[in-house]
Amino acid sequence: MANGTTPSNIGTQGSREKFQWPKQSDELEHFITFTPSRYSRSKREDPGKRTRDAVITLPIPYTLSAAYGMQWAGKDVGAIGSTLAKDEAFQKVVTGVVAGGDMGALKGVIDMNFKELMSVAKTTGIKNVVAGVGSQLGVDLLGAMSTAGGITHNPHKAMMFEGMEFRTHNFSYKFLAKSFDESKEIQNIIDAFKEYSHPDLFNNKQIFDYPYEWAIKFSGGVKNFLYAFTPCVLTSLSTSYNGAGQPFFFESDGLGNPPVQIELTMAFKELEILTRKKLKKEYMGDPGFGHKMG
Repeated sequence: MANGTTPSNIGTQGSREKFQWPKQSDELEHFITFTPSRYSRSKREDPGKRTRDAVITLPIPYTLSAAYGMQWAGKDVGAIGSTLAKDEAFQKVVTGVVAGGDMGALKGVIDMNFKELMSVAKTTGIKNVVAGVGSQLGVDLLGAMSTAGGITHNPHKAMMFEGMEFRTHNFSYKFLAKSFDESKEIQNIIDAFKEYSHPDLFNNKQIFDYPYEWAIKFSGGVKNFLYAFTPCVLTSLSTSYNGAGQPFFFESDGLGNPPVQIELTMAFKELEILTRKKLKKEYMGDPGFGHKMG
């Protein structure tokens, strides 16, 4: 077992319900733990508490992926916006405002460039007037002028950064049970993922509570070369009971016929937006990164 870490000493504090597959620890050289966690407090001013009711230990899946989404959009900044964006004084003022400077300085820069901006505004104004007249007549005058003259208006597009998506993780497992008992344990694991990812209804079935959040951790040395997780939610889960092309079942022991092969696919989404500073902590192996729920 890598770095002296075993499934038996990860996330097993207290009276958590424990699930593991395969059951033999010596078959789990590299593994991953999923710990459902719930936050509750009786009053807004209370610090609240977190309960961790289970821990699920599984091998590293055959499909393991993390996705990062950056939100960029093409925007029409217009002629005036484009003119200001190229002005060095305007750039310096914007930098100062971002750092906490006086917003009034922006007006000063605009006043300094008033003549140039007015010249640009005349062109923009003409375009708006033509578009307005065409709208009243039900005619696309700008389109007609563009077609006739072989020219078109420059919208002065720019790529604008709008934010970050939450990082997502996908896990796919193919469970092949060797015995009746192994199949039942696999089903218990799937049932746990389903149970902790669903809400309950209360107040005469008028209100949902929140499903559990998940703390996810890699074991031993592999985590230093993969990544850490901030708290996650389980956003989708699917199962297939005919992974071999058709369903196969064990002989009944009086309780039914459990399946031989089950496929499980899960998607998780983190609850914190990643930044450069956070990612540096992740790269450096900061023990505080992503383990607030651990």
